[in-house]
Amino acid sequence: MRPREWVFSPLAFKVLWRAADRDVLPYPLQYRSTFETVAEHDEAWKTEANGLHRILDEELYGALRVLAEPEARVEVAGAVNGDRLRVHAALHYQHAVLLEQEPTGSPYRGGTVRMTIFDARRLSHRIVTLLPNAPRGRGPGLEISRFDLEAEDGGVYRLDHDGAARSSLVRAKRFFERPRDLVVHVAAYAGPAWDNRPAPSRGFHVMDYPDGRYLVRNGATLQAVPVDRMGLQIDLERVVRFTVTSHREEHDPSYR
Repeated sequence: MRPREWVFSPLAFKVLWRAADRDVLPYPLQYRSTFETVAEHDEAWKTEANGLHRILDEELYGALRVLAEPEARVEVAGAVNGDRLRVHAALHYQHAVLLEQEPTGSPYRGGTVRMTIFDARRLSHRIVTLLPNAPRGRGPGLEISRFDLEAEDGGVYRLDHDGAARSSLVRAKRFFERPRDLVVHVAAYAGPAWDNRPAPSRGFHVMDYPDGRYLVRNGATLQAVPVDRMGLQIDLERVVRFTVTSHREEHDPSYR
């Protein structure tokens, strides 16, 4: 399909989202009013609503439907060189919609929103390319059992072959507490989000250290794996595909 793009002010997107009968913005997008009075805000709201009425067509309405009723959504949030990264993506069969919100000087207020609808097969690639490119980490990475970390809280330490105490906590701190340029959380969720209540997700963190980029998984085992852009895309495709499949198996009788 031919991609199409729209650009909205933060307030205009808030108005558009309300038209879809949604109150809570797609995470991690943010809107905070800068108007001094309620009357000024209401007047600006009416102005944006009139402007949206003039451009609302079948394609924009379709993109809004994908955002409001996705099979899967991907939330990308973090910090890149001190700037907030706010990206939200939604997928429904052959269509994907990507929201990118520009940073502002405030960590609590997002800027201009760019919305794009395109072929769903391009979703993982589009998301990954929003991150600055970075080389694959040069180190061996890290793999630590969550059980070992919790055991150390009780004063239990494993021993190396030479009898020396080995602290998983020290190893984790040595790896993670280094200067880093990028920390981003990528999470995929099945179905729409009606509010901000926690929901089951699949995902990972992306972290850039002086020696390169690592993909971090936090589960029964804490893993930090060296990764390049292609490896990151492959992992994201796997997560999205699994999330979509799970949603279809549960909600689409024709898929079973």
